[in-house]
Amino acid sequence: MTVKDIQCLLTFLKRSDGTSYYTGDVDGIYGRLSRKAIQDFQNDFGGLSVTGEADEKTDKAMRHAVAYGMPEREQAEIPSVSEKETVGTAGTYWDEIEFFDPEEMKCKCGGKYCAGFPHEIQPLLMQILDRARRWSGHPIVIVSGLRCETWNSIQGGVANSQHKYGEAVDVYFYGVTTNAALAWLQSQPDVRYAYQIPGSNNIHFDIQPVGR
Repeated sequence: MTVKDIQCLLTFLKRSDGTSYYTGDVDGIYGRLSRKAIQDFQNDFGGLSVTGEADEKTDKAMRHAVAYGMPEREQAEIPSVSEKETVGTAGTYWDEIEFFDPEEMKCKCGGKYCAGFPHEIQPLLMQILDRARRWSGHPIVIVSGLRCETWNSIQGGVANSQHKYGEAVDVYFYGVTTNAALAWLQSQPDVRYAYQIPGSNNIHFDIQPVGR
């Protein structure tokens, strides 16, 4: 991530008292405020070296915190590559996905109603997300990926929601306007449908249903 990306994420992420980790201008300058914000995040997240440098593990931790919230200290460890391989992603299309991993797409019921992956995630959906990330040049947060039947119902999803089949995702784009991101998605021939979710700056898009 660029310094601006890190500043955006640490502006979004909050300490336990509700204040942002980063409170300066999003100017891409790695100065005292940026270093202090990274240090504070590393300390609060747990399991990270408190260096003030955004290394690979800190990068993953920030994306994890944006997607799922700050974990409890004993749950703070980010899966290593070898751990991710044990869940069956090595040697699959995930090897070609540059900016996202399966954990970001798992059902957000938190294990209450499913094990996180009630259905396979369609490769095309992730390929479009990767293209969107390269186009925008900034982080994209997965707001809602896969949903199990119960979680979909709780979220007010329709009975045939494509979220249940790994064919739809709700996202938030950093660094570009919602209108620009929506226009880009709507211009993609393999995006079936894209719209801004009412009352938010999040965008829903889906692909053609697969074999249904």
